Amino acid sequence: MGAQLPKPVVSKHIQRWGNGYFNVGCASMNGFRERMEDAHAVEFHPTYGLFAVFDGHLDPHCSAYMGKHFPAAVAKAKPPLTDEALQELSVQLDCDYLALNKESGSTGTYFIACIQDGPDGPTFDVQVGNVGDSRVICGREGKAIPMTDDHKPGNDGERARIMACGGEVVNGRVDGNLAVSRAYGDAQYKGGDGGPCEQKVIALPDVTHIKCGTKDFMVLSCDGVFEGNFNNDEVIEFITQEMEKTDDLGVIAAAVCDEALERGSKDNITCMVVQFISGVEKAHPAEEFRPGPFAAPQHQGFRTAYTAMGSPLDLNLAHQLQMRYDHLQQTLKTRISALGLTEDGQVQDCTNLPEDVLRGLLRTQKEPSEDMDKEALVNRCTEIMKQDRPLVPVDVKELQDELATYGEGPAPDLDSEARLAWFETQAEKMSWDGGEAGSGAMATTEEGADGSTKIVVDASTFARLQQLQQHTGGQIPLPLLLGLLQASGNAGGADPDGP
Repeated sequence: MGAQLPKPVVSKHIQRWGNGYFNVGCASMNGFRERMEDAHAVEFHPTYGLFAVFDGHLDPHCSAYMGKHFPAAVAKAKPPLTDEALQELSVQLDCDYLALNKESGSTGTYFIACIQDGPDGPTFDVQVGNVGDSRVICGREGKAIPMTDDHKPGNDGERARIMACGGEVVNGRVDGNLAVSRAYGDAQYKGGDGGPCEQKVIALPDVTHIKCGTKDFMVLSCDGVFEGNFNNDEVIEFITQEMEKTDDLGVIAAAVCDEALERGSKDNITCMVVQFISGVEKAHPAEEFRPGPFAAPQHQGFRTAYTAMGSPLDLNLAHQLQMRYDHLQQTLKTRISALGLTEDGQVQDCTNLPEDVLRGLLRTQKEPSEDMDKEALVNRCTEIMKQDRPLVPVDVKELQDELATYGEGPAPDLDSEARLAWFETQAEKMSWDGGEAGSGAMATTEEGADGSTKIVVDASTFARLQQLQQHTGGQIPLPLLLGLLQASGNAGGADPDGP
């Protein structure tokens, strides 16, 4: 995996679809990667629904191509399809893409749900295909039914094919580079003398089947959901619990993305949830954008990735920051009201505060709370307040701190055009003044005890410098390489290692 951003871009693009047979929600999040490379597709037809997630690597070209052309190829083939027909369709699409002479690659996972109407309601014949390490899971009565197996180079059958084609598996990667053994594109692994399925990397999907009813649901996700500590069973358990809180699958898919990030994912994250029930009344709004914190404004890679997340909805950086600011203001106001706080967010009365808030208050004071019941928590917090030590709930303080990065905020009497112009100016100001020290400049200098000058770089820049040194055989001095990186304004670059 290539260089990572210093902070994750947690803005989310949320979409919802629905007809008389399907209810669908999908959320995508950039995360720590330098750009979003996932794509997805949803199509409803009179006799079937098609659902797909494609996880690109090197760049988003191949995943975007598959997201557009795969549904069209399936529609032309007119489901239901035999397994062989679906495999042939997949391989042919790969051949078509390779003819474009692009270096991009993508994994892909998808299913076709053919509708079977009956006197007791519809059932669905689900045909699942998988190329790579994205996954499809069926959720049934709170349990996970895995419908796909990851195509990893170390798997016995995959390793045998790779070696028979003159390749090798090094550190679990094809030729020490690509982390999956099946993918679309990736032309550099498909130049052998054999046919399309006799290459180091192939686009032949495994195909599985399951019959689903209205109580089942399916999850399609890129490997970014699972690469942290979040396995199939846990994902289904998490979604089942979220379904008890809301019927909005877009919100649920977004929660999966957040949970995957919390559990250690460093990748792009896309999650799609499909229910076999009518979604006509549920698929609103059809499209939604939720901007996350502008957490590393001085880092050019972060700014670029953050801005790009709003591009599908024609939202520039100023639009996104305005939306984020308004969200923070409203959330803070709601939270202060709900907890009965003062205008500046301080606790007035501990009696009615939830236990988790009380424990958080004590943590901010570096006081233990694990063995305390509600009454003891209230008593201790009240004692602290009597000592004139202000108590501000953790989430309220976080909201206040983020709002502080916007300074005084826009004047309340600005019209919409002038208000947006304020955020454009603020975006520039934050890019110069905000963010983490050194994140934008890539390097800082420190004077040593002996009077020498030391160059200090962040982990992302150091990893990139090491990579460039390897590629150049160590012939270019590190200071010169750093200068080249600074001139280009980017410590990262395309991910050479695949997904």
